[in-house]
Amino acid sequence: MLEWNGVHMKAIMLFGDSDTYGSFDPEGLGWAGRLRSFIETHYEEEIAVYNLGIPGNTTIDILKRFEREFTARKAEKNIVIFAIGVNDARYVNGKPVSKIQEVKKTIQKIITLSRKHAQNIIFIGLTKIDEAKTRPTIWSAEEEFINKQIVLFNKEIKKICDKNKTPFIPVMDIIGKKDLYDDGVHPTNKGHEKLFQHIKKNLIALKIL
Repeated sequence: MLEWNGVHMKAIMLFGDSDTYGSFDPEGLGWAGRLRSFIETHYEEEIAVYNLGIPGNTTIDILKRFEREFTARKAEKNIVIFAIGVNDARYVNGKPVSKIQEVKKTIQKIITLSRKHAQNIIFIGLTKIDEAKTRPTIWSAEEEFINKQIVLFNKEIKKICDKNKTPFIPVMDIIGKKDLYDDGVHPTNKGHEKLFQHIKKNLIALKIL
């Protein structure tokens, strides 16, 4: 169990993909890096914030590594925040990477497993992309992101969260095309700043912060 000067800490673990990791925002380190900086600056209580975002991760990737990552960082009070689903919604060679029914089952498993360990669980919704730049993506002629699929996954993940009375922070309308990097997928530093401000406001409202 984590301790700081003999006092048990609160741990906030952020599980996600490249947006959580902070890709293409080396200065601010994404919304997650901004959140960590805000917490370290404004809270006297010892809170450890862990960015566990891995570029390319899908929901099943998160499920597979969750318990191992959590156990290595658990504290007296644990909060887990998930920002996942966009990579599941992409297409490769015209076929979806993940079927919606599979994703729904995986999200439920993640919630059930998280409840065994954490006092608070929060999901962050999906962000839209710029289809003019993602059909195909600039990094692969075989890979596509389509907003219709992203909207569907966002809707279904929210339904599961509602069913489990798990907080869901919607972000789909927080950033637009002008807030995306040249690849049409990842937020710019301004996009990450908007996401951070919105997520921070909601975490305060939920009394997480």
